[in-house]
Amino acid sequence: MEQPATTSAQATATACLDDIRPSLSAWTRTIFDFGETAWREYRSAAWYVERLKREGFS
Repeated sequence: MEQPATTSAQATATACLDDIRPSLSAWTRTIFDFGETAWREYRSAAWYVERLKREGFS
């Protein structure tokens, strides 16, 4: 079956994800290494807040 054409937006998103793939893997390891149980993810939540602030979110 033929694949549908990739849109410009899809190509841009894919390129962006390819660029940050090593960081995404490291971030995943960081969160899992906290070893927090469900509903007690305080370190994970704080880490995400700080990470998003560094990415320009407020």
